[in-house]
Amino acid sequence: MSAQPPYEPPPAYGQPAPESRRGGLVTGILALVFGVLSLLSSFTVVLGILFGVLAIALGIAALVRARGPGTGGRKLAGAFGLLLGVLGLIAVAGLTILARDQYEDCARRLGRDPSPTELRRCLEERYGLHGLGAHRGAGSPAAS
Repeated sequence: MSAQPPYEPPPAYGQPAPESRRGGLVTGILALVFGVLSLLSSFTVVLGILFGVLAIALGIAALVRARGPGTGGRKLAGAFGLLLGVLGLIAVAGLTILARDQYEDCARRLGRDPSPTELRRCLEERYGLHGLGAHRGAGSPAAS
């Protein structure tokens, strides 16, 4: 005869089911992972936005699922995932604005839209980054 788990009565009216009390931890951890990915990929606008939105959605879901007493760690994971997702979206917005401003500054100095080579040259002049993206051939001092 196989041993069956003891019968658990259903929860009282208005109380969450036992399995939903455990909810939120995996969702919170996923929110954290996507939040970190959002920050790390914020320079690649599309991935930064995608991961940021996922982190925010999962963070909110983790906070909703982890309601009640004794769920501090679950709430914390969801809250940090939500925070990192928001920070990732802010980083995407900031880097996008910075890149647009750099492009417009170079276009203003040239009087027209710059080519990729001209844009690189503008950035080199503005920030003193000589040889930005240049290939080091046999004749360059760094190759010897």
